[in-house]
Amino acid sequence: MFNLSKYEYYEDINLGVLKHRPDGKKILDVGCGNGLMGSLYKQKNNKYFGIDIAYDMKNVAGKRLDKFYNSDVTDYKKITKLLGKEKFDMIIFADVLEHLADPVAVVNFYKNFLKKEGEICISVPNIAVFYTRIGLLLGKFNYGPCGILDKTHLRFFTKNNLLRLGKDTDLELVSLDVTPGIARFIQFVLRDIVKSSNKQNRRGWIDTPIYKFYTKFVYYPEYLFCKLWPGLLAYQYVGIFKRKS
Repeated sequence: MFNLSKYEYYEDINLGVLKHRPDGKKILDVGCGNGLMGSLYKQKNNKYFGIDIAYDMKNVAGKRLDKFYNSDVTDYKKITKLLGKEKFDMIIFADVLEHLADPVAVVNFYKNFLKKEGEICISVPNIAVFYTRIGLLLGKFNYGPCGILDKTHLRFFTKNNLLRLGKDTDLELVSLDVTPGIARFIQFVLRDIVKSSNKQNRRGWIDTPIYKFYTKFVYYPEYLFCKLWPGLLAYQYVGIFKRKS
């Protein structure tokens, strides 16, 4: 069906998560990749810790973040030892829970490292975005190297699934936001072209004039339009949660 022996990781910026960037906080990023998000959060005087299993990202993430732990995020015994008594103002799960077998257990575990008034930021892809619906109508459910049907996804989310995750982990929803999915398909096509021209440059896509033009002039109008019908047009849901009062 698909080949899991090869998984190419290329940098992208989750603009929906970045929008909720605080000032001067201590943050833990679960599944931080190569630490690009952390480097952007640190621009606002945040102290940023990251955990990721990918060994080939160790050197890059280690330089970008205040602390980087090269570990399986579900190795609870090891993570408990690594983090010790650390407590965080925010814990981020940006596009990671869909890759894990038991998202509820993962969030419940990391809650132990959240400060009393801290927040949890969760970003998940919206399986009900219009192009996956069209694909299902045509009898297609084809996995790919990235996106909603990333070949490493184990779980699929809609808005209701994300809200249910909050309920099952005894969290209260503070805010619910989206990232737009209208131009996303075109982005993937363009990104593949850039990737094929230089497979060694993982920043190749986000450094292109096309990407910079999109983030500066297209993203926000697309976001506003997406908010009119998020169930159909949202690429991701971004939920901010806190412990119940």
